[in-house]
Amino acid sequence: MKMLGGFLFFVGLSAMWFGASVLLYGAPDPAVGTSCKAICGFALLASSLLGPVAGQVVGGGLTLLAGLGLALVGRARYEG
Repeated sequence: MKMLGGFLFFVGLSAMWFGASVLLYGAPDPAVGTSCKAICGFALLASSLLGPVAGQVVGGGLTLLAGLGLALVGRARYEG
């Protein structure tokens, strides 16, 4: 379980880093013809309803929360 915990912790840290970079620098729009899943879909919805800044904040914030959750689960698995 320690290996899985370490992996989840690393994935969580990577997601938090990506979320912070989205919040600070923005993210490119998905390419035409590609599907957009959960976090990207919420960001696009907020962007179309409230403007591009709101989409950036929603996308970055949700990615940060997902990364934090994965890091906490990974830490608990690693220690327990």
